[in-house]
This record gives sequence, structure tokens and C-alpha cells, in this order.
Amino acid sequence: MDLFPELIVKRGIPRSYGKGSMQQGMRSELYFMIKCFEEGWEICRPLHHAYPYDFVIRRFDRWETVQVKSASDRIDKGKQCIIFELRRCSKEKNYNEGDFDLLAVVYKSDVWLMPWEVISDIKHTARIFQSKFDCFRL
Repeated sequence: MDLFPELIVKRGIPRSYGKGSMQQGMRSELYFMIKCFEEGWEICRPLHHAYPYDFVIRRFDRWETVQVKSASDRIDKGKQCIIFELRRCSKEKNYNEGDFDLLAVVYKSDVWLMPWEVISDIKHTARIFQSKFDCFRL
């Protein structure tokens, strides 16, 4: 039984799903959930939004917390890169070590899943030059 429409699974969630930042975040979280199902991972979402993570996933027989961020593209120093904000929703606080185990960055139909150690030095805005982070792409 197919849980998701073919359009979502094969081409990503249409951009028209949401234009505002909250809708864009929901779109990215939904797409991350789809990717988790495709990978065969278990996924849970906390009922309370006060946690610094969006999901808890089980992969490789281990539970890990995941923060999901939406990304957009830009040209930086003549190269195309993916850019995302690494701050809490209020934009006033940065994340701290221990807030989550993994960061999922969603751009169109691409998802990068990076451990905290890789992004711990980022204070607010990050750029991904795709080839450098290919090993984290789902």
C-alpha cells in the first residue's frame, strides 16, 4: 500500500504547499518524515513544541533527536550554495550542544542529515557547497 502520493515521493512536495516561513518549515518537516519512511527508520514527533528538536528517529538501533531546517539557494563567491538559518524560531537564541543529535537540512527534494559535530561551529547562517556535504545526503 502506497502511503504517499507519487508526486510527493518522486518529485518532492510542491513549492506551492506553503510560502511563509511557518508553512515552509512544515513542508520541510513533512518531506523529512517521508525520507525517514523511505529509509525504513522509525520516527516520532514530540507533542510539545518547547523541545529544541523536531523529531526523534531510530536508525541503526539507536534513537537520535533531529532538528529540521529549510534551505534556499544563493550564489556565493561565484558558486551556487544552499543557505539556511541555524537559530531557534525566535531568531534570538542559537542552539547549544546537546539540543539535538542531528540536523536535517531540506532543500527542494534534497535532504542532508548532519551530526552536531559537523555544524557545532555555525552561529546563525550556514552555507552548504553541495560537493563538500555529499556524504551527508540521504
